[in-house]
Amino acid sequence: MRKFLAAFLVLFLVGIAYSKDVIKIGVLDCYSGPATVYTYDARDGFKLALKEAGWKVLGKKIEVIFRDTKFRPNLALTFAKEFVFKDKVDFIAGTISSACALAVSEFCKEKKVPFFVWEAQSEKITGAKGHRYVFSFVPNTAMSGRAMAKYISKKPYTKFWITGSDYEYGHAIANSFWRNLKKFKPSVKLIGESWFKVGEPDFGPYISAIMAKRPQVVYVATGGKDMVPFLKAVKATGLAKRAVVMVWTATDTCTLRALKNQMPEGIYGGCSYHFYYPDTPENRAFANAFKKEYGREPGFCALSGYLFGKFLIAAIKKAGSVDKEKVIDAMEGMTLDSPVGKVTMRAYDHQLMQPIFVGITKKVPGYKFLIATEIETIRPEEVIPPISEIKKEREKAK
Repeated sequence: MRKFLAAFLVLFLVGIAYSKDVIKIGVLDCYSGPATVYTYDARDGFKLALKEAGWKVLGKKIEVIFRDTKFRPNLALTFAKEFVFKDKVDFIAGTISSACALAVSEFCKEKKVPFFVWEAQSEKITGAKGHRYVFSFVPNTAMSGRAMAKYISKKPYTKFWITGSDYEYGHAIANSFWRNLKKFKPSVKLIGESWFKVGEPDFGPYISAIMAKRPQVVYVATGGKDMVPFLKAVKATGLAKRAVVMVWTATDTCTLRALKNQMPEGIYGGCSYHFYYPDTPENRAFANAFKKEYGREPGFCALSGYLFGKFLIAAIKKAGSVDKEKVIDAMEGMTLDSPVGKVTMRAYDHQLMQPIFVGITKKVPGYKFLIATEIETIRPEEVIPPISEIKKEREKAK
């Protein structure tokens, strides 16, 4: 009995020592199917930030646990619970699905575990359903929709069609785009809209119906699973020759690299990062380091994962502790240098303020895939919702 108690005490003390010397981060994301075009970049950008820190902070080793959500909110929530109750993680990060992010966010709010979103873009995450324990490291739909609306409002188009994936992100970015476009240019008309299920195998009938109505601009509200397949269909059907096609993240490196010669030229796209723009020493250093480590150029999700890693390490250092509440306090309002210039985590809603780049796809000598050209930089202050608006949305959601 004494030997048993002694052994138990040793294991108990080792467990305490281990828990004090290790920082655990649970990552939830879709690591199967088309979404991996983006999720691998977020994962690897995060890992690059940790490598630059030596996988340590405050003398503690950083341990990361990855789980595949398969784009399913129920599975994401199950893994989040395992992270908290079984793995005893300090922080949770992910995910590309807005539905997954919102489900996990509510759970983290209840359990008071910081949740860092690096791909999902629904404005509800830091808006109506935002709270102390959730942070976003990617422009949300309120920002991206407004940026695209501002850009196209300067063009001589008035007849629009909206199509997209029938889920949280699709409707959120479409609503943001249209409500802002109406403000910028009241003369615009929505002549129709169509929605397809996530994972739709055949976009041909949808595109044929759109072309029959002859809109001047087709705004495509999709991402994740459907982005690459839909743009392939745009190329195959010749839609881009019949109308202006606008898609958020259509100019992202991951999208363009995946499509190669199946990507049509002339697509209007927005993105929060390009490895070739801005052409600054800081951006070149990040892009080169990422390519050296992973053999490919980074896309916008790589920047999001990288920035999360940088902010988390800086916040832990500033707090001088892994205490969750102290880390949250330290991260609020924090400003860091980044490959795209200085970026700030807005204290009130925990939304990262970073620039947005809007451009047009084109074949350019020296690149193996299309890139964005005629790029216009939109500052975060121009598109981020005012705090007064966020407060109103949260009051409505109560």
